[in-house]
Amino acid sequence: MNEVNDSARTTTVVSIGAKSTLFVGAVLRDRYVLEQLLGEGGMGRVFLATDREMDGSDRSVAIKVLGDVFRQHPQSLSVMRKEATNAQRLNHPNIVGVYTFDRDGQNVFIVMEYMRGQSLDHFIKKHKEGVRFKEAWPIIRGCAEALKYMHAKKIIHSDFKPGNVFVTEDDEIKVLDLGIARTIDETVALDGRTRFDPTVQLPLGLTPAYASCEMFEGAKPDGRDDIYALGCVAYELLSGRHPFEYAKAPEARDRKLKPARPKGVGRRHWRALQNALSFDRASRTPSADQFLIEMDRPAGPKRVVLWAVVAAALLVLGVLMAVMYRGESPDDLFIAEQIAAHPGGESDAASAEDLLGLSGQAGSSLQLAKSALEEKHWDMAAYYLHDGPTSAYFSYKYLLMRASSPTDIRAAAEGLLGLSKLYAIPAQDPGLRDKDNMNALRWACQGLKINPFEPTLRAIYVQLKETVGNDDIATLQPCAAIQWKTSDPLTSGP
Repeated sequence: MNEVNDSARTTTVVSIGAKSTLFVGAVLRDRYVLEQLLGEGGMGRVFLATDREMDGSDRSVAIKVLGDVFRQHPQSLSVMRKEATNAQRLNHPNIVGVYTFDRDGQNVFIVMEYMRGQSLDHFIKKHKEGVRFKEAWPIIRGCAEALKYMHAKKIIHSDFKPGNVFVTEDDEIKVLDLGIARTIDETVALDGRTRFDPTVQLPLGLTPAYASCEMFEGAKPDGRDDIYALGCVAYELLSGRHPFEYAKAPEARDRKLKPARPKGVGRRHWRALQNALSFDRASRTPSADQFLIEMDRPAGPKRVVLWAVVAAALLVLGVLMAVMYRGESPDDLFIAEQIAAHPGGESDAASAEDLLGLSGQAGSSLQLAKSALEEKHWDMAAYYLHDGPTSAYFSYKYLLMRASSPTDIRAAAEGLLGLSKLYAIPAQDPGLRDKDNMNALRWACQGLKINPFEPTLRAIYVQLKETVGNDDIATLQPCAAIQWKTSDPLTSGP
C-alpha cells in the first residue's frame, strides 16, 4: 500500500450518523476491513474494503454504509433488503455488481463490486468544454443500455446522474445505486409524505438538477424519469455544462429555459437530446431503447464533415490569435506556473495505480469539503481542504510532485486551481464576516497562499484588509505566507 493510503488508514476518522462511528481500519461483520473513504452522498458513505473471505489475490470490494435516513425509518430496511436482493439478480456489463446487503450493529451496508477508474462526474469536470460526440457516444450508450436493461426488469433508477456512473480503467461504463432512491420514496410514503414535502428534513436520495418535473409533483416512478436524467447527463458530456444550469425541472419549465445546441452535435442527435429533455412525460422519449435508436443515427452527408473541418480550423485560428494578442487569464497563469514548477520525470514518480489512488483521494476530500462548506461547518471544511493528512491540498500537491506525464501534472494543477476558488465561500459568508472578520480574512489568505492569482480572493483580501488593519494581518500565518505575483498596490502583501 502506498504512503498516502497508509496515512489515511491510520488517521482518517469517519462519522456516520449520531449513533455510529466508523473509522478506516474498522472491521464489519469480522470480515470486511475498511481501507479508505472513497466518497459520500445523501445515502451514506462508500469505503474501499478488503473481504477476508474472498478467494483470489484481489479481495477488494466497495462498501456503502447507509446513512441516517434509513435508521430514522426502520421499515425502510426490509424494503432496502428486497431492493439489494433484486440488484444481486441483475447481470449486465453496464451495471455494478451487488454482492450482499447486511448490518453490523447500527451500521447497515451494501457490499458491491469495486472498480478502478473515475466517476463520470469527475470526467465531466476535467472536460469543461465537453467532448466530441465520437468520444461521448460509448459512455452515453453504456448508460442507456444499463437503463434499458433495468427498465425491462421493472426497476427505475430514480437518481441517475454523473455521480452514479463510473468509467473504469478499461473504459467500461457502470451504473451505480440502483433503486435506492425509490426505496426511500416508498418508506416516506408510508408516513403519508411526498418526496419533496418541505416539512421533510431528510436527504431523500434525489438530485434535484436531474429529477423530472413529475418526480417533483409526486407522480408514480416511471422509466421516462430516468430518460430525462439521461438527457441531462448526455448534454453535460457533450457541452461540459448542465442543460438548464442545474435549475430544477419545474423552475426551468416555468422560466422557459432552453438549452443551447452543443458544438459539434448534428441536427438529428440534437433533436434526440431535445426529446429526452422534454419537461412533459407525454412528449419525452418513451424508452431507453428509443433513445438509443434516435442517438445512433448517422450524422448526415459528408459535406457536414467538410464544414466541421473548416469550422475547426477557424476555431484554432481564433484561439491562436487570442493567445497572441491578449494576456493570459489569472487561471492560465496559475496553471502555467504549476506546470513549470513541476516538470515531472523525477526518480520517485508514482505508478499509474498510485496516481489513480491519489486522484480519487483528492476528489473525495474535495467533495467532503464542499459538503461541509455548504453546511457552514468551517472546522470540518478546513480539515478536508488543508488540515487533514489526506486533505485535498495535500493530495493535489503530492500528485504534482509524483506525477510524470504532462496530462497528470495538468490535472493536479487544475485540481489545485479549483480548490483555491472554494476558499471564497467562507471568506464571503455574511454571517462569518459580521461575526469575525479576522477568521474570514484567514480563509481568504489560506486560498491566496495556494493561488495568489485568484481574483475573487484578491478582492476579498482588499476589502477585509481595510477593516482589519495591517498589524492584525501580520499575525495571521496564512497571510504572511502569501507569495504575491504582482506589485499591484491593491493586492500587495501585508
